[in-house]
Amino acid sequence: MKYVKHAAFIAALCVATAPMAAYAYAAEPENVTGCLHTAKQVAAAIEAAQQPNAEAARHEQGLGRDFCTNGFFHLGLAHYAKALELAGAKS
Repeated sequence: MKYVKHAAFIAALCVATAPMAAYAYAAEPENVTGCLHTAKQVAAAIEAAQQPNAEAARHEQGLGRDFCTNGFFHLGLAHYAKALELAGAKS
């Protein structure tokens, strides 16, 4: 039962983040390298951001890092893209 709930959770995340699939940094490959490059861009954008939603961007950055670390590169990159959007980075 535990695995069924886990699989359902992952499937729900995939469906929920499908609209984010068209992120601005689509040129990055969906692998470790793409996650590392995008993570650096996010860190720089958050550091430069002086907006009230920087905390939300940091939250998305953490989610992106967690997904990339666990091998869900597509979801990680989608969260990184949302963090870049919140930080006000230009696409």
